[in-house]
Amino acid sequence: ATLSACGGGSSGTQDGLSGTQDDPSGTQGPAGFIAITSISPGHSASGIERDAQISVQFSGDVLAASADTNSLQLRTNENLVPGSVTLLDTDMIGFTPDEPLNLLSVYLPKITQQIAGIEGQVLTSELEWLFTTRDGFWRERKVLSSGAIENPLVIDGGDAMWGFYQRDNLFSGQNDIFVDQLSEGGDWVSAGLVSNGDNDGNVAGSLNVTRLSNGDLLAVWQELAADGTDEIWYNRYDKENMSWGDSSRVTSNDSDRRQPQLVSNQSDDVYLIFDLDDGLAGMTDIMGIRYSVADDTWLEEQLIADDLDFSLGSGQASMAMDRSGNVMVVWFADDHRMRSRFYNASLQQWDSISLFQQDNDGDTHLGSHIVVDSQGNFTAAWSQEDASFGLPFIWTNRYIPGQGWSQARQIIGSILGYSPRMRVNKDGNIMLIYQQDVASGDDKLLFSGFNYQQNDWTDAEFVEENEQAASQPVLVVDSSGNFMLVWNQNRSGTYSDLNGTIFLDPPSIWARRFDNLGDGEWLSAITISPLGGSVDKPMMAVNSSGEVMVLWMQMIDGDPTILSRYFN
Repeated sequence: ATLSACGGGSSGTQDGLSGTQDDPSGTQGPAGFIAITSISPGHSASGIERDAQISVQFSGDVLAASADTNSLQLRTNENLVPGSVTLLDTDMIGFTPDEPLNLLSVYLPKITQQIAGIEGQVLTSELEWLFTTRDGFWRERKVLSSGAIENPLVIDGGDAMWGFYQRDNLFSGQNDIFVDQLSEGGDWVSAGLVSNGDNDGNVAGSLNVTRLSNGDLLAVWQELAADGTDEIWYNRYDKENMSWGDSSRVTSNDSDRRQPQLVSNQSDDVYLIFDLDDGLAGMTDIMGIRYSVADDTWLEEQLIADDLDFSLGSGQASMAMDRSGNVMVVWFADDHRMRSRFYNASLQQWDSISLFQQDNDGDTHLGSHIVVDSQGNFTAAWSQEDASFGLPFIWTNRYIPGQGWSQARQIIGSILGYSPRMRVNKDGNIMLIYQQDVASGDDKLLFSGFNYQQNDWTDAEFVEENEQAASQPVLVVDSSGNFMLVWNQNRSGTYSDLNGTIFLDPPSIWARRFDNLGDGEWLSAITISPLGGSVDKPMMAVNSSGEVMVLWMQMIDGDPTILSRYFN
């Protein structure tokens, strides 16, 4: 099985080109007809700039009134690209996209028989061809915040990138969450204090931020209150007024609430889960709560898993939400089994708890993750000991709507695997990244791909096999199906950075690109951080155009600093 790409050719055509020969230059139309003589970009051209104009030249003058988006169109991922069509010359028309095209993406221009000659001639035949845009470049590093404490987080805000970080607030004497916005010029502009309510405790992290359909941002985090209890707080950014409100508690209770996780969809369904330590059984409950976007209100808490039932008690929960607002939560139960619970959005209720792994497998304590594709299929991955070998492997299972969970299966070659993380692309294909526990401490990064059409996983392969330990992998996927991976690693010997080859062993943030075109492949790994100074906690976000922002912590001249790098 392979993790194959989106392709891009039109069905039923040769090489994706229909209606004329591959090189239409010099073609003459018969009487009463107009023919295409040249196209730009050419068929199967690659590396095309994102602001490129698509142009078509004809064998005769064009009727200006026919030069519109009905006669010359551009699409990608089956969607029409907004833009305008103009007459470039008496015999040439051009399409200009409203926004820069996506990175490393296949586009299909089409000239239709809506075009007409100035004397009423009609087109001999329609033409559709394809080209591929260039990939991004890593721009110069920028400082997001100097003297930051920790916990960088970056998200796509729709029309902006937002960088969050934690640092000392000298006015309150506490650690607080700040946010900056990336300007069009590529600099960070202060956008305010997020944890600015009446809370009086140190921010403890676990910051989650999601973007709502109107452009507002919703942030939740865990905070240590003055009375020593951990609580879940939130704040909302009002895009229209360009300001954050006052942060406030999601819920108020004497028991500790920790590890908030937030999911949402394009319909503004928002769900939050967290651990509740009620002190009753030495474990934690998994709690859930919905958020009303319209009312800016958190609704009633719901118990997902109760630690009083030792077979169901919580641990290391992960969740995903589909387009309809259905939620799947998976977790390690106290009896070392993987369990799940499904939230039915139409009924607004939770189904019964399910066991979805083989009963004879061993201990489960090394991380889990779950993703959902556009068809509503949930895929879970987790680390679990194989009872026959006594060593952990990476396991997966698929939940199909109307069918439920299938049979759990082991990723071949994933011995000593832990901390799986996945992303699913537009084709339903999944990239799974995990770490391999090596006795020397020099842990490796490996990957496996799920091919949606073949319904199968590839065997585990190294994505990074340098002898030095790799850690903290972060994976994103863009709208064209391309993946980007960053991680933290000290290397020894020769390696390449953005400026060539060097012979050093610095702590570095590394990046590697998975090109989804063709059969798909990993491109060469490069380092994106300055040489020298310990690095920590890389975070990454991707926007709708495939542009990527990475944040990480690094000691610069003895000062803890959050740096950023933009890929566009």
